[in-house]
Amino acid sequence: MQNSQPALRIFACMKTRVDGRCSCGASGASEIILALRKELERRGLSAGHIDVHPSRCLDRCQDGPILLGFTGSVAESVTPPRKLDEELLRRPKVCFEHVSVDQIPAIVDRLLRTRLMNRSTHRRRSPMLELVLFLAVVSSAFQYCRAQQDTSRALSLREGVQLVLSQNPNVQIAMLNSSLAKQEQHRALAALLPHASVSASEAIDRTNNQSTTGANGYLPQHEGPFQVITAGTQFNATVFNAALLEHYRAEQSAHAASLADAKAVREQMVQLVVNQYLLCLRLNSTVSSDEAQVALAQRLFDQATHLEQAGAGTGLDTLRANQKLKRQQQALIVAREEAQTALYELVRLLNLPPSTTLTLSDSEEYVNHSFPEQEATIEAAYAQRPEMIALRCRVEAAKRDLASARGERLPSISLSGTWNEQGNRPDNLIPTYQYQAGLSIPLFTGGRIRSEVTSSTLRIDQLKQEEQELRNRIAQDVKTATARLDAALQEVKVADDGLNLAKEEVTQARDRFEAGASDNIEVVTAQDTLARAYDDQISALFKVNQAKADLARSVGHIEITYEK
Repeated sequence: MQNSQPALRIFACMKTRVDGRCSCGASGASEIILALRKELERRGLSAGHIDVHPSRCLDRCQDGPILLGFTGSVAESVTPPRKLDEELLRRPKVCFEHVSVDQIPAIVDRLLRTRLMNRSTHRRRSPMLELVLFLAVVSSAFQYCRAQQDTSRALSLREGVQLVLSQNPNVQIAMLNSSLAKQEQHRALAALLPHASVSASEAIDRTNNQSTTGANGYLPQHEGPFQVITAGTQFNATVFNAALLEHYRAEQSAHAASLADAKAVREQMVQLVVNQYLLCLRLNSTVSSDEAQVALAQRLFDQATHLEQAGAGTGLDTLRANQKLKRQQQALIVAREEAQTALYELVRLLNLPPSTTLTLSDSEEYVNHSFPEQEATIEAAYAQRPEMIALRCRVEAAKRDLASARGERLPSISLSGTWNEQGNRPDNLIPTYQYQAGLSIPLFTGGRIRSEVTSSTLRIDQLKQEEQELRNRIAQDVKTATARLDAALQEVKVADDGLNLAKEEVTQARDRFEAGASDNIEVVTAQDTLARAYDDQISALFKVNQAKADLARSVGHIEITYEK
């Protein structure tokens, strides 16, 4: 039997954020629910009077823990999303913010007063309306939680490469261009293949014999009108046409060039993503280094403060330590801002939703100081770089275009014919046909062929010059990337030694200051040296990883390298 009195439903937010930000779950919401239920049981209140349910996020994390109460018969499994249904919001409700366990008895007293005040205004709703509200709230909660889950994701470098190859618009445009070149190749092939068609027609003819034959008085003036019914097939085929054949071969080479262009775009986008990912890792390392520097500056400031209070230090030392702390805090703020904006650029490159929050999962590989040797030769780069492959295909296509232009001077042979059933009535149709072979020999084209030959020759010369320039640029890329990688590897070793020395300098300067052997000028100087040492190590690691990516790009296999 349904209770005629209005029930009071209490929802307690249980949202816990994995990134450590403020949330109701992290503020003790589970303890609040347990204490509230125990207080209700102690007062003898059954579930039909006041019910307590956990809820998903109410989008008020800064006010948590939060209790939100509604009067009316609401399904027990309902958990309100961030934005509640308007019909549900019109119900009388109570809200408690920053709830603690010791406030539970007072909250229960207010809940009881709220229930009594709303008893006279309560109206029973139809079961159908309750079902609609239930489905609307549950659906909204599900969509909201799914959207919340989709806005954050961990990303490895390999996953970033796969995403940019599958989602980046530039890569998709390059693939579409290669598909268009493939259709051009099919169109050129179609000109070489036989063509056939089927047709049917019905006509009424009347002819003037005198105008047609020139006879006057010997034949009737006209014939007809009479009906003509025709149905049959027509065909034509190219037996030999050197120009069309070479044009088809040129389109084949053009298609191969478009595929190489698409490969070059893929390599370029992979390089951009790898460089941006490495930049984000570098900036994250800078943030971690600055956080460590802030913590160290805070400890040194506390030490200076204690020594001043103990009479062993001066106020100038404390002011100097405090000023150093503020500088480190400012550097940390700038580093965090740069790291965040770099992630935004990575989201754009990967064509992800703007609301996506990325977390880089390959930070351990970035700080790894073991680097495998990479061999790269200029000859291998000449053979593997997609830009070089595309240019060679274009040279071949230009040569085919030249052969096609010259082929227009040669004779061409073709066949054509028709076969029809023809008559003036359906019952007297008879076969009619016509077959013919054609030979075409160009005699004079007004200089068109000569102009096309000259244009094709100039195009070949232009492409050969571009090929030579590309070879020089590839050789420079390989040698530059190799030299940078060798220098960066040496720089990492020096930076590691410098960092260890800077740490030792800070330790000794701090011990001397604590012992009263010197003021904290040595400590502040050692801090600056340590900060520069951290920056040098981070910069050296970034240079090594970027040089590895540049070397892989210079030989044309960066996609293969980073997809593993």
